[in-house]
Amino acid sequence: MSILRKNWVTIFFFILALLIGWYLANKFSDNQIKSLQKEVKSMVLKNDSLVLIEKGLYSKLVADTAKAKQLRIKVEELQLELKNPNLVIEKEVSFDTIITTVEVVEESEGSFEFNDYYPTKENYYIKYSAKVDTKNKTGEGEFVLKPLSFSLGIEEQPKGMYRINAKVPDFAKVSKLDAISIPYKEKYKKDTFGFIFGAGYGKSFETNSEFLQMNTGIRINKTYLFINAGTNQTVGASLMVEF
Repeated sequence: MSILRKNWVTIFFFILALLIGWYLANKFSDNQIKSLQKEVKSMVLKNDSLVLIEKGLYSKLVADTAKAKQLRIKVEELQLELKNPNLVIEKEVSFDTIITTVEVVEESEGSFEFNDYYPTKENYYIKYSAKVDTKNKTGEGEFVLKPLSFSLGIEEQPKGMYRINAKVPDFAKVSKLDAISIPYKEKYKKDTFGFIFGAGYGKSFETNSEFLQMNTGIRINKTYLFINAGTNQTVGASLMVEF
């Protein structure tokens, strides 16, 4: 192999080393950024607390940093019977204490009946009906409970955070709202960069000689930049755009 040919190959591998070094440096920088973002996220989640947005509406961040094993342990503690859980929500609802005026619906000698409602008669969650025997000092009571509805929703926040909102009736309070999950998969990111390497074989019809060619390059979006060198003492560069 001639000295000139060796020089072309040396130049080619030098450029290849530069491209690989540039790629690895960027990769290392991205890993550092992700590590820092993870630390910041853990700190934010640690200091987060239940927030009352308005009456009946509560909010808290989703702790999406749990390991699959941690989530399975939590599921076992709560007896949820899930094999591969992705998200677990713990919620506690409490109720206001109120004083109401009892409505006597029927009264007779030695007994009376009354109804009571929580929180209001017009829109009650609990209805209590009782019949009291004043002679024997005994009574019978009946509770009627309507279904208690509440809603949960999760939305993505800036910087990869997720928030869960809980809506309950105005007479109820959310005293606990914990949502833990394995990390959410990042949304599909557009592939804007690629590193390309290849080799080829060619034949010159002019000199009837065969040669090998090595190619390397980068892709940015749909633009390709190639550098190539061949054993036939040629080096070249090309720029291509995908439509």
